[in-house]
Formats: sequence, C-alpha cells, structure tokens
Amino acid sequence: KQLDEQLYDDILVYLQESADLPSVQSYHLLASWVIHTYLMEYFDYSPIIVLLGAPARGKSRLGRALVHASFRGLHLESLAGPHLIRLATDHNATLFFDVKNLGKKLRQEQTLDLLLLRGERGATTPRVTSAGKGPFLDTRYYRLFGPTIIATNEVFDDSAFESRTLCLRMQLSQQQFSFPVTPEMALALRERLTAFRSWHMGECFLSPDSRFRGRMYDI
Repeated sequence: KQLDEQLYDDILVYLQESADLPSVQSYHLLASWVIHTYLMEYFDYSPIIVLLGAPARGKSRLGRALVHASFRGLHLESLAGPHLIRLATDHNATLFFDVKNLGKKLRQEQTLDLLLLRGERGATTPRVTSAGKGPFLDTRYYRLFGPTIIATNEVFDDSAFESRTLCLRMQLSQQQFSFPVTPEMALALRERLTAFRSWHMGECFLSPDSRFRGRMYDI
C-alpha cells in the first residue's frame, strides 16, 4: 500500500511538472486515468480524455506526458481506421491523437464510430481478410476497446462523442516547465507502473459508489 501511494504521488508530481491545469482535481483525475490504463482487464469502460483549447495552451505537451506514462502508449496524428483497429487488437495500446479540426478529420476518415467504440469493451468491427476462404473463414473480427486521449482546437458537436468523453479546457499559462516531455522522462514511472500491474493482477477491486447515472456512471 505504501509503495502504491508513493507511485500515485509521483505521478501527480510528474503531471504537475508537465502541465498547468485549472484545478487540483484535474491532476488527480489524470493520475487515476494513467493507472487505469495498466489495469484495463478490470474495466468495461474507458473515458476518452479530450484536451481542448486554442494553440499554445499546452495540449500536446500534456497529451505526450499522459501517453508516455500510460500502458503501451502511442502518439499519433492519423485517425485512419486500419491504425485504430490493429493497434487495439494486436497491441492493446493507449492512443493519443493530436489533431487540428477534429470533426473535419473524423468526417474525412469516416472513423467516428470506431473511435467511439474504443470507450466500451465488447464491440468489434469485421474486415474481410481472406476472400477466397469462404463463409466465416474469410472474415476477421477486430477489437476496438482501449484508452484514448485527444488533443484538439475545436469543440466537436456530437452528443454520442460528448457522452463518452471527459473534457479538460486548457488555459493559457505563464509557467515555465523544467523539462521537455519525452518518452525517456516517463521511463522510470512506466517501469514502476508495469511492476504495479504485475503485483496487482488477479486481485479483486471494489466498485465505488457514484451519484452519477447513465453513461457518466459507466465512465
């Protein structure tokens, strides 16, 4: 327990040194979310973290800090369907999409539904991979569930998207940060989080009480 508490506190410090957020609660939310990515076997839902704001608000920096500390994190620009599908099924990856004009890009790629289904366990998408093998053998079903971060400059007006996301509006900051955000800076945390995952695998966790209902209760 003491090691777990120290790990959590160190994640908080790492995030505080990476971004200037509007409240203390925001740091606790994101620290809990990072830990959540290492225990996905216990979750049926994963809230999509949206970092929203104008340029030079620290969205990309915070997104990199989160994904570098998360389980199998990958920083992407592309929202193409094949990337979402294979990285979820074959890699169980945490994905960070750093995109301008999110709505326009999703319409171009036609991948909104795939992105939304990353938030809930169980959904699959079929793809014909071996047309000559005949019925049932020609199709592979790909999983989509996995932790997701999005940094963007616009509000995406879609009720289904909004109901699956936790949105942090990034503020203009005068704070000078002490280090650049690189994968190497989060390496020690990732090692400890991987050990945390191994140590707690197979345990039973309590389900917290919540005053929320519906999809907000799920996420």
